Amino acid sequence: MPEVCWLLVKVRKIGTKEARGCVGCGAVAHVRMMVATNDIVIRPPCRRDGGKFMELVRASGALDANSPYLYYLLADHFSATCAYAEAGETAAGFVSAYRLPDDPACLFVWQVTVSPDFRGMGLGVALLQNLSQRPWFAEIERVCCTISPSNKASRRLFAKWAEQIGGTWREESYLVASELGTAHEDEPLLTLEIGGA
Repeated sequence: MPEVCWLLVKVRKIGTKEARGCVGCGAVAHVRMMVATNDIVIRPPCRRDGGKFMELVRASGALDANSPYLYYLLADHFSATCAYAEAGETAAGFVSAYRLPDDPACLFVWQVTVSPDFRGMGLGVALLQNLSQRPWFAEIERVCCTISPSNKASRRLFAKWAEQIGGTWREESYLVASELGTAHEDEPLLTLEIGGA
């Protein structure tokens, strides 16, 4: 069984709860927390969680859905830099991210979503915070993501996380609607320079 990172997460004023390793798959850096009446575990995903990623994206109503194959690859090949939240057998949310191959000091956060049933509990920030508490995050100097101008919820989420981990955002043009298709907004690149890195 791999080494387990024992983490504590505080969600709103509910308080901290015990952290534990996964008894199901032995994945590293699992976190257990109480949110309202839901017992939610945040952990690195396993390959079998890829289908749940797809379901969460479809239920989000805001994210671009990709192929199921891609979500299985993310859950398997990029498990160390992704986080999956579940309440029992129910998918609660996930964040997909990866370190840039040519710049491993930069973490690119691709998609973050929380099931409508678990919104308003601070779970989105808890998922991101789970990543920042993993040992490899000490090597991260920058966090990048793209967020369309109308996605105010994501902008608030990342601003809140930036406050927690320290650093300042800058925004620049990256992917424009003409590249993505006429039904898609621009996707500017937001970069968080982490203080003290």
